[in-house]
Order: sequence, then structure tokens, then C-alpha cells
Amino acid sequence: MGRIAFKGGTLIDGTGKEPIENSVILIEDNRIVKVGSEREVHIEKDYTIVDISNQIIMPGLAFRLCLGFPPLGSLCGRKRGFKKSCKNHS
Repeated sequence: MGRIAFKGGTLIDGTGKEPIENSVILIEDNRIVKVGSEREVHIEKDYTIVDISNQIIMPGLAFRLCLGFPPLGSLCGRKRGFKKSCKNHS
């Protein structure tokens, strides 16, 4: 799949820390490799940038992919057994 950078959203990482506004999440081959603020994380030129400004992103919300995010794999709820979780595959 290559290298993707989700940029600009508010990240709630689930650890109890304060949310990171204007976050950057770097993905390489479907794995998160780095997370932080736009000031902390450098995005190299070969990354595809996905603007998630005005969005909130949290771990465990992979089913959001069914509602509009480009797929990062076959994470659709329908394919995982949650038949009514994805309006695109009901």
C-alpha cells in the first residue's frame, strides 16, 4: 500500500494523555510508524497525504473506513462479521 500520512486531525490516543491537535499519523505498509503533532513529525516527500482537518481519530475506530475513508485493508465491518455496521455493504 505504500506510505500514507494522515495530517491535521485531533488524535485521541486512548492512553489518557491530552488530545494532540494538528496531528500527523505516518503509515507504512498498513502499520503505524510514527505519531505526533505537525511540529514534531516530519513527512517525507514520498508519503501520500490525507487531510483529516476537523476530524477526530482514535484507536479502535477502524470501521470509520466504511463511512468514507479510503481503505487501508479489508477492515469493513461486513467483511469482519458485523453485518449492519457498514451502510456500503448491507
